[in-house]
Amino acid sequence: MPEFTVTLREPHSFMKIWLVLAGVLAVCAVALAVFVILRIIKEKKEMDGLTVKSMTAAEIRALRRKYLASCSQLEEELTHGIDHRIVFQRLSETARMFVYEATGLQVQNCTLSQIRRLKLQDLQRIIEKYYDPEFATVSKGDVGDALSMTKHLIASWTQFR
Repeated sequence: MPEFTVTLREPHSFMKIWLVLAGVLAVCAVALAVFVILRIIKEKKEMDGLTVKSMTAAEIRALRRKYLASCSQLEEELTHGIDHRIVFQRLSETARMFVYEATGLQVQNCTLSQIRRLKLQDLQRIIEKYYDPEFATVSKGDVGDALSMTKHLIASWTQFR
């Protein structure tokens, strides 16, 4: 009968790299979790600190006239063959600037997801509709519909939104 010898290894004598990798992975997971939690807390504090400025009815009417005139000017430029993509960009800018001047919220610098968090549904709806035609190389949006949506936003705005 042949003789067999068995040599036992010390505990954890296998490659220690796996332990190191597991430790690094655990540290990365904890760091990511802390980063996400801190970012959520920061955004919540920013949202809680926002205040909407108050405007009189006369100020809102004057603001409406200003931005409706801007829409009319853009409509006139459209009859002269301005590129539709530029129209969507300018309508987006007009809507954002109107809401900024009406509320004091700096929506002209916000992404669509930030506008969603601000709960400005009317502006959100318009910006969502403008996104594709505004950034596409060839704009395929309905400019007439976009103009009327922007005019409706401006004409129907109240300070209680």
